[in-house]
Amino acid sequence: MSTFLGGKLFRYYSCCDEDHIDYVRQVIIDSKLYFNSPMQFNDPFDCKIEGLRFSEESFMSFFRQRYSFLTDEQFNESFRCNLDRYKSMCDEAINGLQNLVNEQFSVLCMSSTKDNIMMYSHYADKHQGVCLEFTLPANNRLQPEKVEYVEEFPEPPFAEEGEELRQLAVALLTTKAKFWDYENEYRSLKPSPAGYLTYPPEYLTGIIFGCKTTQETKDSLYEIVRSSSRQIDFYQAQPSKANFSLDIMLLP
Repeated sequence: MSTFLGGKLFRYYSCCDEDHIDYVRQVIIDSKLYFNSPMQFNDPFDCKIEGLRFSEESFMSFFRQRYSFLTDEQFNESFRCNLDRYKSMCDEAINGLQNLVNEQFSVLCMSSTKDNIMMYSHYADKHQGVCLEFTLPANNRLQPEKVEYVEEFPEPPFAEEGEELRQLAVALLTTKAKFWDYENEYRSLKPSPAGYLTYPPEYLTGIIFGCKTTQETKDSLYEIVRSSSRQIDFYQAQPSKANFSLDIMLLP
C-alpha cells in the first residue's frame, strides 16, 4: 500500500437531476463526503473474496510458530494428519475477512486524474456532470491509500484475527483488477458502516464542468458556491483539437 503524501485528488459526480445536484450541494455547503459500502461497488470482483487463497508458505509458517514445541518431524506428521482441519480454519479465516470488509468498513473513491474521458463518461453522466478538485495536505483527515492494480488474485499471508486480519482487509479494499488502472484511484477507508464524513472546508478548491454540462447546471453550482462564501475555482473541460484528450481551462 502507498499512502497519499499530499496534493490534488478528484471525485466525479453526476448532475443529471435535482437530487444529484443536491448531493453535490451537500458536499460543497456541508463539507460532507459519503463513504459507500464495499457491497455496493459495480465491479463483481471488487473487495470480494472469491478466488482468494492464503499463500501456502505463510499458512505453514503460521502453524509452525503456533506449534513451535514440536520437532519438524512431529509437526509435519501432525499437519498431514490434520490437513482437513487446517483447511477448514483457512476457510473460516477467509469468511471472517469477508465479513470484516463488508460490515466494518466503508469507502470513498477518488482519482489522481482530472481529465480522463472514461471517468467523465462513467461517473459524471456522460460528461454532463462535474469533477470536484480536493487539495489535501500530507497529514489530512481522509488519509487516502493508493489502489494497487493486479493481474491475478492475491495470495496474502495467513491471519485469523486481530490487527493482522484488519491489515488484510485494508489490503483487499485497496486492490483491484488491472483493467481498472485507468482510474488512478485512491481510496479513503472509514472503519464504520456506510455514511458521511465531514471534511475541512478548505480541502475543496475547484469544480470542473464536463464537456456537456448544461448552462442550467452551471448556474446552479455557481449559486451554491456563492451562497457558501467559499473560494472555489471553476474550470471547463473541453475536447482537445490536437488528439483524443481533454483540456481543462480555468474560467474567469
